[in-house]
Amino acid sequence: MNKEEIKKILGGIIFLSPKPVNIDNLFTFLKKNIDIKKEEILEILEEIKNESKNLGINLISDGKNLQFVTDQSISNFIEDFFKMEIEKELSPAAIETLALISYAGPLTRSEIEILRGVNSSYILRELFMRGLIEREQRGGIFYYYPSIEFLKFFGIEKVSELPNFQEINEKIKNVLLKFKGIND
Repeated sequence: MNKEEIKKILGGIIFLSPKPVNIDNLFTFLKKNIDIKKEEILEILEEIKNESKNLGINLISDGKNLQFVTDQSISNFIEDFFKMEIEKELSPAAIETLALISYAGPLTRSEIEILRGVNSSYILRELFMRGLIEREQRGGIFYYYPSIEFLKFFGIEKVSELPNFQEINEKIKNVLLKFKGIND
């Protein structure tokens, strides 16, 4: 395997990893498949680092782990683009679900479906995949709540800073209480 192929493999792994990639794990992985020294891998990683700068991407390392990040000099453009994409692509159903979760969360899927009146599995998955909501499992049930990305996107520190938060939160909670009272 030549150097360019190894460079593609390393770049692809680092690019696709959702978290920092451990250098020793990269070496162990490559060593299983090809005869290569750690110094050669470090050399190739340095080349990747230099070449990626021309693409607005930086390869950062703490000496043990590696990760691609966007170049600080273009961060405003990146942020504006993704804000536009999120605004443009969210369906009315996704916006409705996101509003319910942000104003009344954490909510279970069944509570969201009570409020919306329709199955919300697909919408929850979409919002989760976009990083706008998170979920936590308690006793076998998932509870959905706004993510840090959601807060960053809206430029707030906590959901209680949303417009008319207290009023809307109380209305949603009252609807759920009435529904639960009817069905008990």
